[in-house]
Amino acid sequence: MPSVNFKIIRNISFIGSSFVFLSVLYLACKFDISNPMLQWSFHNSWSGFLNIYYSGGVDGVSLLFILLTSFLIPLCVLYSWNQFIYFFKELMLLLFAIEFLLFNFFFVSDLFFFFIFFESILFPMFILIGNFCSRQRKIHASFQFFLFTTIGSFLMMIAIFLVFLFDGSTDFYVLYFGSFSYEL
Repeated sequence: MPSVNFKIIRNISFIGSSFVFLSVLYLACKFDISNPMLQWSFHNSWSGFLNIYYSGGVDGVSLLFILLTSFLIPLCVLYSWNQFIYFFKELMLLLFAIEFLLFNFFFVSDLFFFFIFFESILFPMFILIGNFCSRQRKIHASFQFFLFTTIGSFLMMIAIFLVFLFDGSTDFYVLYFGSFSYEL
């Protein structure tokens, strides 16, 4: 859709983000709080050789974060309703990409994909901070955000790799029932 159809993009973005929020709210009402296990879970093999599975599900904590994310995106759309007229389409694409990646980030139960989705969120956030912030040093702020988060992510990647070498799996629930020692 061309960017000149500002009102149509604005309305579709708000209706779409509100629909996602209402869908997540409906799923939250169907959530069984007496069940301590993951709900709506799945387990797909991604790499049998490396023992990496794309697995996920929703527990009580991740449900709250998914609800919060789906609630905040329509508010962000409403806030930017008349703020960013010229690059509104790009802003909405960034917001929906962040929402999609955050949903996956809160949904996965494998440390490898947890890391992948965490890192994937950095790119739209870098663009969002660099293009849509109001301060004059927004480029500097976006580079600092990217630099410090990437340094922390590098340390997290090393830790995930060491856990994989020690236990042979990156699945959270396999690691939960495993035992680790302080010696290598």
